[in-house]
Amino acid sequence: MAWLLKTIFNLKKSVEPLVRTHEVLGQQQHSQNLENSAVTVAVRLRPFNRMEKKDKAVQVVFMKNKETVIHHPVSKQTHTFAYDFSFCSVDESDSEFASQQTVYETLARPLLERAFEGFNTCLFAYGQTGSGKSYTMMGFGEQAGVIPRFCEELFSRLSAIQNPEVTCHLEMSYFEVYNEKIHDLLVAREEQSQKGMPLRVREHPVHGPYVEELSAHVVSSYRDIQVWLELGNKQRATAATGMNDKSSRSHSVFTLIMTQTKTEFVEGEEHDHRITSRINLVDLAGSERCKTAKTSGDRLREGSSINKSLLTLGKVIYALSEQALTKRKCFIPYRDSVLTWLLKESLGGNSKTTMIATLSPAASNTEETLSTLRYAQQARMIINLAKVNEDTNAKLIRDLKAEVEKLRSAQMSSQGVEPERVRGYQQEITALRSRLLSQERQMAESSRAWREKLEQAEVRKREEAEELQRAAVTFQVDNRLPNLVNLNEDPQLSEMLLYMVREGQTMVGKCKSHLGCHFYVTVSSVA
Repeated sequence: MAWLLKTIFNLKKSVEPLVRTHEVLGQQQHSQNLENSAVTVAVRLRPFNRMEKKDKAVQVVFMKNKETVIHHPVSKQTHTFAYDFSFCSVDESDSEFASQQTVYETLARPLLERAFEGFNTCLFAYGQTGSGKSYTMMGFGEQAGVIPRFCEELFSRLSAIQNPEVTCHLEMSYFEVYNEKIHDLLVAREEQSQKGMPLRVREHPVHGPYVEELSAHVVSSYRDIQVWLELGNKQRATAATGMNDKSSRSHSVFTLIMTQTKTEFVEGEEHDHRITSRINLVDLAGSERCKTAKTSGDRLREGSSINKSLLTLGKVIYALSEQALTKRKCFIPYRDSVLTWLLKESLGGNSKTTMIATLSPAASNTEETLSTLRYAQQARMIINLAKVNEDTNAKLIRDLKAEVEKLRSAQMSSQGVEPERVRGYQQEITALRSRLLSQERQMAESSRAWREKLEQAEVRKREEAEELQRAAVTFQVDNRLPNLVNLNEDPQLSEMLLYMVREGQTMVGKCKSHLGCHFYVTVSSVA
């Protein structure tokens, strides 16, 4: 960058500058990269579940275009709400049926495009327990949810990039907020019931809140993410309640950090331009009433903690909506809950954010459905201030280039300047050089840390493979011997256990069975 400083110095000795200093130019460019971005809100109506069909539940929620209408079964009142998008997934035979692919293309794909532009993005699902949040976000089998589809298309787009001057680096993390404590889901545990030491939230003055000592794993393919997701979902806290056979008892946050590096040649010199995008995909635990959910003991304490964090989230959304309406600064109670503290940048901060509210169509859930819709209506009023996350060195180069071009154009109409002004320009160039050297030192330190991080990632990857094998997420199968795999009606539980049959005679069944329900399997060695 020395040539830039030399050019500015030579031009300022011969012409009077017609532009402001590079700090002001930087402020102008910074403002050009800022966008006022309202939170996008969508609602999705799930089909009747097995319990509702058994009780012959009556449908009270209906959708037409962007409107959601509720016919209250007791008061007989009709409530109408309008959102950015409405997805009706009650009947597959309906022409307006919203599939998993439809939800992904409408909500998540635009966020993926903004992430490639350098913006932070966030998509979170909210609703009562059993309303279809986890199905929408994660899904299973062929009905994959937003997170698997998002990751698959992300790597598909990366593989399609033909420009050798652009490289991309991806890191992922996955954690849960359980009883107001943070647990890393990508650290293998010997037993499902065991919980590691809870992690703490810290706040960076520029990048905002983050989880201290959270593991971040380098991923280079969609298969890498699939393996980590299997481990994380296996370790996430779930339990059966009166409203949901597999209720999520924690809020989960899946994060991807994408760093794009573009090599640029400016006046014959090579420079790296980096932009970083933070992608948060959040599956919130569902709100519930203890009487309806029939919870007690640990399940009751979990439900109380979930409701507390969601209540704080409601207060944050209300305060942000009031701030947007009145245009006056309000106190936002982010720190009242770990969840809202972590979502600080996504709600009212530097992010392109989308919320999907999931609903039950049954009359028995009318009050919870109305509460969810009011929640979502307030979230529509929130305005975020999103910006492109690029490195400061690239900004400085661009600003200096702009000043050079303006000085060159001014040179055509100027004859000379006074000696006093030349001394002033020299002082300004000295200050510029000092700041530039400082920036270069910071970039050199950053590059060194980056290389060390990549080396550590390779070492960690080998350790991770061993951890995954111990956690039974991945394994090496001896193809010379037979094996048994469990089957379960729940796709998430099926094929999760592998029983290797050793050489010799193996008894299958209970040893002390009085009914004799056992048999023997004999395996001979293979030549």
